[in-house]
Amino acid sequence: MSDKATPTLYILSPGADPRSDIVGKKEELDINMMEESLGQGSEEKAEQAIKTAVVKGTWVFLQNCHLLKNWLPSLDRLLDSDQVKKAHKDFRLWLTTKPTEFFPLGILHKSNKRVLEPPDGLDANLRSMWSKMNVKDFECVNPEFKPLVYAVSFFHAVLQERKKFGKIGWNLLYDFNDSDFSISIKLLNYYMGKSFEDNDEMRPWGSLK
Repeated sequence: MSDKATPTLYILSPGADPRSDIVGKKEELDINMMEESLGQGSEEKAEQAIKTAVVKGTWVFLQNCHLLKNWLPSLDRLLDSDQVKKAHKDFRLWLTTKPTEFFPLGILHKSNKRVLEPPDGLDANLRSMWSKMNVKDFECVNPEFKPLVYAVSFFHAVLQERKKFGKIGWNLLYDFNDSDFSISIKLLNYYMGKSFEDNDEMRPWGSLK
């Protein structure tokens, strides 16, 4: 269970992305959240975000912690500091990392660990995606919209399934995750709805592709 003293650490496998679930929960609870995809030069920004959030009682979501190997010991020390131990009751820290040998044991011991893997099989992938969608995601005046939702969903499920086979699955790995799927559906809804309402003779297939 996540609480102010226990970060939630997601250990990722190809195709898995907890972002949509975390953002959805944040929006449901109407909580402010600072989100940072870590990379070179983002150490100071991430550290400051945590120091601010423990005071204000907001959330921090740090993605790809494995990319900042040298900063992780500093994060470990920060989590042990009095400032974090006395954090606001609503403070939450969410972390993601790929499996690595160098991840600090201190952070692992402090964290609620979750291993994320895409479901097995196309059917399970499709059901998993649709279970995360709400009624509003399917609301579109254009009757062509729902069949296209299925097409995008099937494409996404195939990508997720093939990722498990590594180089046998793809010559070049394409990182199409849950966040990409979500924004694709929103754009599909917008373009198809606007095209239908404007009585366009042709749908914007070029833009959608």
